[in-house]
Amino acid sequence: MSVEARFYVTNVGHAANGVGTVTLQASTKGDYKEWSKYTPSGSVSLTCLNEKATEWFYERIGQDVAITFADAPEVPTP
Repeated sequence: MSVEARFYVTNVGHAANGVGTVTLQASTKGDYKEWSKYTPSGSVSLTCLNEKATEWFYERIGQDVAITFADAPEVPTP
């Protein structure tokens, strides 16, 4: 099983050292209005070292994105 959450990109910043910062808020607008009243509110803050990832979020400022939460595979211990 997995859970999908809808967030919208509120802010994308670029630091001088090339690090990107991304802020997302839980989406409660548009077609999700009925769905969102059963979903917790929240925010996500990310730090991106990958410039292409930062650019991907930058191109979506103000738009909704989906985040899927699923069980992570076990990491083998050495």
